[in-house]
This record gives sequence, C-alpha cells and structure tokens, in this order.
Amino acid sequence: MNEVEVGSPPDSLNDSYLTCKSKYAALHGNASWGGSRGSRDSFEHKDGDEESEEPYEVSILLEEAEKPSELYPLSLEEFIFPSDLSKRQLVKADSFSIEKRWETPEVKQVLHELCEEVCSHAPCLNSVELCDKITSSIRDAVEDVAVETGKNPFSWCKEFINAMSIEDPHERDKMSEDFASIATMYAKVFITERNTSERFKSLHQKKIGGVAGGDKFIVDSILFKVSDDKKIRRNPDRYLYGGESPNVEMAMKAAGNELIGAIHYSKHLPEKFFVPMQTLVDYQGFRVVAMPLLPINSKTLLYGSSDGGLTIHADSPGINEIIKDVGQELHLAGHYVQDKFLFSAGDIEVHQGLDGNTYVLDLARAFPPESSYVLQKFGGFPPEERMIFSRKLRPEFLRFLKENTNAPPLSPDAFTGWGTLDAEQFNREVHQASLFLLNHRIPELAAFLDLIPQSAIPVLNLSKEFHRMGVNMRHLAIVCYQTRSVPMKKKLLREIIVRTLKNNVRECMRKSHQKGSSAFPSSYAMKSALVELFNVLMRSDLSDQGKHRSKILWEHIFRTEVYTRFGVRALTEMKDESFKSIFNAHAYSILTDVCDRCGIQLKMSTLSNLASVKNTSDFWFVVSDVVGFTSSLKSLTLFDQATGTSLLHQAEEKSAFSTIHATRLRAMALEPLKHVVSIDPENTFVSNLIAAHTVRSLSSEMEQSVLESHALNAILTLPSNLSSQEIKRSILTQT
Repeated sequence: MNEVEVGSPPDSLNDSYLTCKSKYAALHGNASWGGSRGSRDSFEHKDGDEESEEPYEVSILLEEAEKPSELYPLSLEEFIFPSDLSKRQLVKADSFSIEKRWETPEVKQVLHELCEEVCSHAPCLNSVELCDKITSSIRDAVEDVAVETGKNPFSWCKEFINAMSIEDPHERDKMSEDFASIATMYAKVFITERNTSERFKSLHQKKIGGVAGGDKFIVDSILFKVSDDKKIRRNPDRYLYGGESPNVEMAMKAAGNELIGAIHYSKHLPEKFFVPMQTLVDYQGFRVVAMPLLPINSKTLLYGSSDGGLTIHADSPGINEIIKDVGQELHLAGHYVQDKFLFSAGDIEVHQGLDGNTYVLDLARAFPPESSYVLQKFGGFPPEERMIFSRKLRPEFLRFLKENTNAPPLSPDAFTGWGTLDAEQFNREVHQASLFLLNHRIPELAAFLDLIPQSAIPVLNLSKEFHRMGVNMRHLAIVCYQTRSVPMKKKLLREIIVRTLKNNVRECMRKSHQKGSSAFPSSYAMKSALVELFNVLMRSDLSDQGKHRSKILWEHIFRTEVYTRFGVRALTEMKDESFKSIFNAHAYSILTDVCDRCGIQLKMSTLSNLASVKNTSDFWFVVSDVVGFTSSLKSLTLFDQATGTSLLHQAEEKSAFSTIHATRLRAMALEPLKHVVSIDPENTFVSNLIAAHTVRSLSSEMEQSVLESHALNAILTLPSNLSSQEIKRSILTQT
C-alpha cells in the first residue's frame, strides 16, 4: 500500500481509501455498495477494476447473514417525521455553521499564539483567560452583525411573527413550547453559574445598556435578563428598587409587571405592531426573562428612550398616534417628558425594525404606580420610597375607572423623574385613584367574598378574584380586615403566610448560592439551608436553643416580613391567634404549597409522613428529603390560550373514538385556560371556553360526552363578549 505523505492533496487520501475498498472487494468478490466514487459510505466495485497490489488476509468467523425477506420501507425517523427535517431545524443548523465558521483550529491556534505573545510582555495577564475573552467578544460581534444586518439565518423573532400571522393554535403551541424549552435550559445555566468565577462559566454576560433588567446574556438568538437590583448609574449609593440595600424580590416583581404590560399592550396594537414574546423562568429563587433577539438597533428607535432619559423620541407621527390610541384604551394620560408629549412611560421603546415590523418593548412601567403616601397613611404599609417602580395599579382597575367613573386618565410617570412637568397635577390624580381603590373597590371585593358559600372557599382562586376587581394581592390584609366571614378570613390569612414564606424560601435559596465554591455551585448547601429553615418553622428542634430560634422566627422576624409586604392590618388581624398556630393547623398544605410555588421537590415518602403527623414538632427534615429543584414558567397569555384551545380541538377529534381520552384532554385544557383568566380576567373568549366546560355539570352521566361535544361547537361560534350566564343559556338552547 502506498503511504500518504503529510500535506498531500485530498485526492491522495481518496486513492488510499479506494485501495482499501478494492482489497475488501478482492476478498469478498464483486461487491456493490452503491453511490459515487470518493464517498466512504458509497462505493461500487465491478469486474475489471484494478485488483489489490497486496494480499489482504482476514479470518472469516461468521457466515454471511441473509437479508430479511420483508422490511418496512421507512426508517424510524421517516416514520415519525414523514417529511424532511423541519425548516426550523435546518435553518438553526445553518445558523450554527455560519456562526462557528470562523472558529477553526487554525484560527484558534493563531489567536492562542497571539495571546501568549501579548502575555509574555505583561506577566500579570493569563493567556488562556485572555484568549477566552477575545473569542467570546468575536462570537458576540458575529451575532450582532448578523442580527443588525438582518442576515441571521434563524431568528426566534421570525418564528414568532410567522406564528402570529396564522390562526392555527397548534402551530402557536409548538412554537411557544420550543421557545420555552430552550429558554428554560439556558436560564438554569445562568442561575446555577451565577456566583461561579467568570473563567469557569459556560455562558458569559453581554454588556447591554440599562440597569433595570439586571444581568443580560444573548444565546441562540434569545436575550436573557436575570432579574436583580442594581445600583443607579447617576446615584451609585442607591439601588433601583431597594434604595439603601438591594431588593431582588422587587426586581422580580418588576419583571412580572413587564409581562402584564406586554399582555395588555398587545391587545390594542394594530397589524405589523408586535410586543415580542417573552417567558419568565423562576428557578432556585431567581427569575430570568427570555425574549427573542429583535432586528433593532439604536437607529431604529422612534418612540421613548433607551438611555435613561438623556434622549426622548417621538419621531414618527404615525407611531405617535398609535401609541396615543393604545394609551387612551388603557386609560393612560398624555404628558410631557422633556419636550416630547407621550402617552406611555418615558422609558418605553418603540422600534421600526429592520424587517419592516414595529416592536414595542420595555413595558415594566406600563401602568401608573400606586401612591406610596396613600399606602403608608391609609393602608398601614411601611414607608418605601422606591416602591413606585414595582408596585403598580392593575390594568383592570384602570378600565373600571374609565368605564364607571369620571376619573381622569393617569400618568405612568407619576412620582418619578420622568414626569417632572405638571407633576403636581398628575401625582394628585394618582393619589385620588389610590384612595378610590382603598375606599371603594376593596370594600366591594370584601363584600363579594363574604357571599361565597363556605363549601366553595377551599377551591377559590384568590388571585383571579382579586385581579378581576383590579385589586393587587398586596392588599390581602386590608381585604381580610373588611371581610366578615370567618372561613374567608382564615383563607386570606393562610394566603398571607404562604406568600410570605414563599419569598423567605426564595431568599434562602438565593443566599445559599453564595456558599458554593468560586468554581461550582453547591446543591448540598442549598438543600441544607432549606432543611434548616423548615425545621425552625416546624419547631422540630426541642432543645432550648431550637425553641428560642423558632420563637424569634415566628414572633419577630416573620411578623416583620408580613408587615413589610402586607401592612399593619395583617398584624391587627392576628389578635386572637398567632401565625404559628395557623401554620401548625395547616402545616402540610402550607409547606407543599410553598414548595410548589418555589420549585422544590420533596420525596413522596416525605410528603406522606408529613401529612400523617399531628404535631409539627414530631417531624424532622433531613437533606435527603429534598429531591431537587424544578422551574416554573410564565408567558404571554396568547400562548397558554393556544395550548388550551389546541387540547380542546384534539379532544373533539378523539371524542368519536374514546370518550375517556377526550375527557382527559378537556381536563388538561382547563389548566392553561384557567391560568390565562387568573392573569387576564378580562379575556372573555377564554372565560366562555371554561364556561362551556362547566356544562357537564348540567347533564347526566350518559348524556355528558354528547352534550359537551355540542357545547364546545356552539361556544366557538358565539360572540366573545357574552357573560358566563348568557353563554350557558345559549349552549343549552343549541344542544
């Protein structure tokens, strides 16, 4: 066999490979492998081809296997995926190859040698770290150029626009599921490596303007923002949400406000105007906001500000008019920000994208703040000067003011540096609206809750009822103070305990991240911290020191935490019994609820044993009781609506073959649909779909499946503005 010289052209390699093939053919006779010359997996040897120059001796130990007479013509991949790879997969693969094309071994070798040369003249530098930073910078630059020039082959933004252009809920469901899956995967990496040394991180932070969103990363055409409380650029001694000290809880709340703003703005935007899809991922006490990387840059901004108010834009008369219409729909007041008249918060951004679409983003301050003075003076909340950036009035409350009162529109920039012109007028109007909330809407909500039968209280969705009336959950204690029903008071107090513990547990997980090594986080440290907190709550340690710690926690620390979040009314409601006594009576349900909301997985045997104990001090948690941690997601309601609607359509398709399977799918559809209504109570279409499902209670068991099938078909053809009672009457008439 001829040896192949180093550096010889590819043809010599092919010739050497073909020589090996010919030796195989000489041993086994004529062999037909199909294909063309030069392919390793496809070569055809025929009579007359050049024989091998050397004998090729191989001992044959097995007889030639016979080919099965009947084979299914399709492979498993072809059977599951009848067509070729999806367009999305092909485009993503192409995008990956373009991005990595410059990262060849030759280029990396040259870069490494250059870094070593630089570091030889600067001993304080590390060549490996320098090389990694330069590589990361080049990778970011390649992606930036691809996005800003519109030449990025794959874009989640394009996928979103395409999904929005069709009315197929199944396609929207698939797209949102893919996006959420990838966003969750990367979000977990960011959170897990949060306190890891930069040199050991898998993904590196990208410097992007603004402090409100926290640390920012760009991966796979997705922008990630890890919610955190950063110092104010113009006042480095103060934090954006916490003031003198950082408040990550309020930063997470601001991220939730951005999602609420996106949901309600998207209802009123015309064609070709989009609020980009976004997913909130909660994991191990942190929150990450994921949204597609948009085809925008500093030159595409036409409305709002992207530099903290240094420059205000209102450059397009057409866009100005559209944002004015949206603002009037949401009952927002037009006001001057410097020399520009806006109908939105000053830090909103409206871009004319490079793809021809218009994008509306940065909606964390979409709605006016609740008056801190009114909260403190009449609501009994502690003074918090910077809570105006996280405590907002509900959009449902603004709609009520618009439709049922003569209250003027409210400015989202009230009490802030963005709204200094005519500040006295706009601040006074928000004061009055906040007072109306306390003096009218909250008493109306309390009166409504008193009418709910005691048998329905355990399954009552408090968030849905509060939000439907435009009341924030921070007013739980004030509502509890005004209710007369004892079972309802207990329900509200239990919710106060659960929400306070939820934030305590989240803070515990965040603090435990700092206890890991600089290279890798410690899962054991987090589990140990949680177990210690649970045991103090349960008063499991019966030693004098353990009893003292439990007393300090329940009688001092926990009461302070409740006061901070829900005001003094929560403490005045606890004259007859303590928070500890309520916890003891409902320890199992409260702890499981807290673990579900925080993504903490406990062993099934642990839950079973916990449910059986009568005295909380009889149960002792250990690290092995904590199995692991899960993530929870929130996204635009249109995707939850698409998921629920898709499941309902599948249920109708399966109802002719299996009533049991159709019933299961309908039950599965209720979960995302109810989630939509809890976030957006004004969504009448989803409310009507849920109402159609409740028709099963009006039919006998034998007629149930037939009636439900007719009911769903009827509901899809009815107007979306009917009430639940009207929809039931219409369904009964048609079925």
